[in-house]
Amino acid sequence: NGKTTTVTLIHQALAQAGRKPFLGGNIGTPFCEFFKAGDFDFVVLELSSFQLELMPSFKAQAAVILNITASHMERYADFESYEKAKLNIARLQSATDLLIAPAKYHTDQSQFCEMQALPGYDWTRSKLKGEHHLFNFFVVEKILDFFKISKKEEIVQQLIDEFKGVKFRLEFMGEHQGVKFYNDAKSTNTSATISAVKSFQKDELTLFLGGKKRDHFQDWSQLKQYPQIKRIVAFGEAREEIFEQLAGTFDVVKLEQLNESALSMLRGHIALMSPGYPSFDQFKNYLARGEFFEKLFRQKLL
Repeated sequence: NGKTTTVTLIHQALAQAGRKPFLGGNIGTPFCEFFKAGDFDFVVLELSSFQLELMPSFKAQAAVILNITASHMERYADFESYEKAKLNIARLQSATDLLIAPAKYHTDQSQFCEMQALPGYDWTRSKLKGEHHLFNFFVVEKILDFFKISKKEEIVQQLIDEFKGVKFRLEFMGEHQGVKFYNDAKSTNTSATISAVKSFQKDELTLFLGGKKRDHFQDWSQLKQYPQIKRIVAFGEAREEIFEQLAGTFDVVKLEQLNESALSMLRGHIALMSPGYPSFDQFKNYLARGEFFEKLFRQKLL
């Protein structure tokens, strides 16, 4: 979780430093486009476990593992297999390379930097929600430092002040009749949704949760720790799984599909669309899901 946001930040930081970075991989532009697109100073890639399985000779000068939490378990025999695929990002690194990762993935193979929250900056003008962004910006600073980019503190502070986030990743869409709408349609697993909910500790919210049910059971018991949730709108194939787990704790409303009736079910001051499941039961991808929720919000304003 957080890959798309972090590679976008790194790309923007390098561009602000006057360099020419290529941004691609899982974020949308295939890496092969790099070889057709011209001259670049840096290649910034977001890599999924699927891609890392198929890149046996890939070697990163700087590799980042933000976190590894269970996902895509329909593809992997167990969590350890998924974790192993992710760790391929650092498999061929050497002593002159950098790995930024949680402490449990420490290695002596390369220069290791333990993932942590970024200290020493002014966050009062930040437009971003959630403490997880402190970890994303920590990565940016360390990458700039590793590649000896000058004025790194100035670049990072400017990004903190100006970066509005990635489309459909906890994106603030607007406010209507005292309710603020956030579109986190990119959330496709439990950890991403938990992180989104934690960003609203003091705000009563309605959580839109659901999508295509996975082949394995998806545990939502952690949500019971967050009393700020006043209603859950469970939609799609996963609605029964969600209802069975959470109806005893929360007010849970079921919808066969996400539709315009969803926005008549709001309780609290925050409407948070953070589905926690793949989109493929109703939509072709998370972008289509995010665009649909955005359309519903725009219609509500009329």
